[in-house]
Amino acid sequence: MLLVAGALLCSAATRPVVMGTHGMAVSGHPLAARAGVKMLEQGGNAIDAGVAQVFAQAVLEFNLFGLGGECPILIYSAKDKKVYAISGQG
Repeated sequence: MLLVAGALLCSAATRPVVMGTHGMAVSGHPLAARAGVKMLEQGGNAIDAGVAQVFAQAVLEFNLFGLGGECPILIYSAKDKKVYAISGQG
């Protein structure tokens, strides 16, 4: 019984939870997640939300994060029914 109670306490969020209605964004900082959700709420797609989060994260946790690096991406367009690959290296 104590083990179950302890597990429930450990699974509680230690940071604020950012909620959206028709999408989600996950980030190491709640304000960066909020930037992603806000982008989705304003009609953006997953790529728009991800870019918003990257820029927010670069400001919020500059000591842990940088804009340089690699970012390989696969994008499925439901409209075109195609998959696009972006190397993101260089």
